[in-house]
Amino acid sequence: MMRKLNKIASESELTTINITHPQLGKIRFNLFDELIINEQVVNRELSEQPSTYAYLGILHKKLNRMVKSQEMEVEKVYSKVFLENKETLNPLTNRVHSQDTIKEMVKSNAKYRSAIKKLHDLEYDKDLIYVCLNSFEQRASMIQSISANNRKIS
Repeated sequence: MMRKLNKIASESELTTINITHPQLGKIRFNLFDELIINEQVVNRELSEQPSTYAYLGILHKKLNRMVKSQEMEVEKVYSKVFLENKETLNPLTNRVHSQDTIKEMVKSNAKYRSAIKKLHDLEYDKDLIYVCLNSFEQRASMIQSISANNRKIS
């Protein structure tokens, strides 16, 4: 009998990981399915686990690098838009805008908002892969326990 939360997870799209990486293309897999351990082939599971974990680890590092690059891009766009608006005059007062007003103008700028959205999307993907890595660490531990138990029985 399947526990309720396990049943929900097995049927949910929440465990479907879907990432698009500029160099690697679309990466899509169901984490629930990937984490299933088949006791009948536990030795094969032991040998395949490190490759899968390594792939996810490398993907995580690449996404982390992309996040850092995008953070720099956000700062660049912020500075550019800030400087563009620094000298503009407020039509109501005929004076330059205050620092606070300029900051709000930057935050509402389409280019800045687009750069922020891209940053948030990359951070989300990076965090998803981090969850996958943790899940595969737990899976590796469970495979080792099953393997040890099978040796004791034999």
